[in-house]
Amino acid sequence: MEPGSSSQELHHEIFGSILDRTEMSPYLLLSADNYQTALKQATKMMNNRGFDMIDNGELQESERERAKHYVRRTYKYLFNLMFPFVKSQLNGLLALDSINADLYRNGLQAIRRIESILNNNRFQEIAGEDPR
Repeated sequence: MEPGSSSQELHHEIFGSILDRTEMSPYLLLSADNYQTALKQATKMMNNRGFDMIDNGELQESERERAKHYVRRTYKYLFNLMFPFVKSQLNGLLALDSINADLYRNGLQAIRRIESILNNNRFQEIAGEDPR
């Protein structure tokens, strides 16, 4: 962090944006109250990460394909590695029958909801059309 920067800010190189420490949300998306604004802000973040933009702020076709590749890699990582690992850990913790069992159960339910959204056909169509 830069000297004198707010303690509520954290620059995150992967997101290409400052993250709010409270919810770890990129600041560039905090003001996005609709889909078009979110796309515009996501484009800025991608530009910060080295994606080439057309003068009107849109992704070039080659960069759109590059972004789609990242989306495919992210899906593979989430479904082949991260989700199975975290679910296994939470199931193991749940088996301990500790006072935190509800937390572990809620974590498993949250993962199932995320998986459901990511596997939703309409969501995948939208991400395929515009991977921002």
